[in-house]
Amino acid sequence: MRYFNNIIYNFSLCQNSRNFKALKKELFVTNEYDKDSKPVKDYKRTIYVDIELTLNSLITLDDVQQRLITIGYLHISWHDEFLTWNRKQYGDLDYIYLPQSKIWEPDITLQDSFTEIEGLGSDLTLAKIKHDGNVRWTPFQLFNSYCPVSITFIPFDRQTCEFVFGAWSMRVDDVFLLIKNVSGIALERSIKQNTIWTVVSTSASTTQYHEESQVIFSITLQRKPLYIMLHLVLPLVLLSLLNLFTFAVPADCSKRMGYTVTVWLSFSVFLTIVGSLFQRVRSQYHLWTFS
Repeated sequence: MRYFNNIIYNFSLCQNSRNFKALKKELFVTNEYDKDSKPVKDYKRTIYVDIELTLNSLITLDDVQQRLITIGYLHISWHDEFLTWNRKQYGDLDYIYLPQSKIWEPDITLQDSFTEIEGLGSDLTLAKIKHDGNVRWTPFQLFNSYCPVSITFIPFDRQTCEFVFGAWSMRVDDVFLLIKNVSGIALERSIKQNTIWTVVSTSASTTQYHEESQVIFSITLQRKPLYIMLHLVLPLVLLSLLNLFTFAVPADCSKRMGYTVTVWLSFSVFLTIVGSLFQRVRSQYHLWTFS
C-alpha cells in the first residue's frame, strides 16, 4: 500500500512540475511578460499596494548616532493583471512562487534610512503569485533608520521612532500605498522580550510627500530604567553616603582630609564618565546635568 501511495505522490509531483513549466512558458514566452512595464492593461490606472510591517528583533536604539536598528519583514501585495491563468488548464494549479527579480515590483524604499537608500529583498526572496493575479511579496530586511532621541528624562524616557516607506520614483498616480494592518506594527515575541526597551504602542498612517505616496509606521519605546539605576544612580547614592561619613571621622585625625579628597575625586571621575556618556546630544539637557 505504501509503495502504491509513493507512486501516486511521485506522479503528482511530476504533473505539477509539468504544469508549472507550461504555465511559466505561457506567461513569460507566449505572453511576453515584461517586468519593467506597469502591470495594468490601462496604463493610466493606479496600482494599489498594501503594506504591513512586522518586527521580530530590536537590535539597538543608538543614543549617540540617533538611529534605530531592527530586523523584520514587510508583507507587500498588489494585483498584476498580466500574471493570471485558468487553473483548469494547468491541473488546478492555484499559485506559484517566482523570484522577485522575475516580476514587476513597486520600488518601495525606507526613505528615512540612516544609510544609503537600498531596495527591498534579494534574489533569494520569492513572491507568491495566485491564479487571479494577486501577488504577495515578503522581503526580509535589516532596517537601519534615523530616530531622533531626547534624553531629557533618561532613564525614564520614551522615544518615538518612525519607519517611512515610499515609492522612490513612481508618482502617486502610478502607485498608491495602503496600510494593511491599521493597528500599526505587528510584533514578534522576541522584540517584546528586549532587555532595554519596552514597546508601548505602535501606529500607522498614510501620507503624500510631493508626488510620492508614503506609509509611516511609528513605534513608541519606554526605556527600562533598572540598568541605569544600578550602574549610575546607585553609585552616586553610595558616594553620597560615603561623603556623609566624613563627619564621623574625628576632626583631629590626619586622614580626614585625605578621605574627603578621595570621595570628591571619586565624584569628579564618576560625573566625568556620566558626562561623556551624554555629551552625544549637545543641544539637549538631561536630569544628570544638575546632579
